[in-house]
Amino acid sequence: MKSSNESSKAVFIAIFVVGYLLFGCTNKNASDLTEQEISSLSNTIMAHSEEANRAWQSLDAEAYMSHYSEEADFYFQGSYYSFDEFEAIVHDYLGSLQTSTLNMIDPHIEVLGPEGAVISYNYKGQNIDTTGVADNTEAAFTAVYKKQEGRWLIVQAHESMVPAGNDQ
Repeated sequence: MKSSNESSKAVFIAIFVVGYLLFGCTNKNASDLTEQEISSLSNTIMAHSEEANRAWQSLDAEAYMSHYSEEADFYFQGSYYSFDEFEAIVHDYLGSLQTSTLNMIDPHIEVLGPEGAVISYNYKGQNIDTTGVADNTEAAFTAVYKKQEGRWLIVQAHESMVPAGNDQ
């Protein structure tokens, strides 16, 4: 059985390949960027990811979904969802919570070019539903960001839950 870190790495590689296919064939890729440009883009992607996580933790489904392209693909807990399907899941789930905490662990950003990047991280969190029942969660999350019409949006996301008892 693979450890959560091995699974996270496998997911990151798969999403990275998709990201490369989306952005790697453009006129300018990461190898054409300066270290300063790569650092700036990495900081921008981290800021967008943190902003999306804050929206999740404030239980604001609209703000959370505003970080996603309407053409985004979602791979969530082993199933594929369209934007509309995932949006409905997010609205229902966040509506069932009183509070949510989310802590990013070891984020890794790979800049693919001036208009594309991949972020991958594990997270630990706790959700408390409207009846007061707490649920601790651990997952691996990977997102492909693409700059569309001047905005950085997630065009593909993958989340896998980490089985209980797995050390990270």
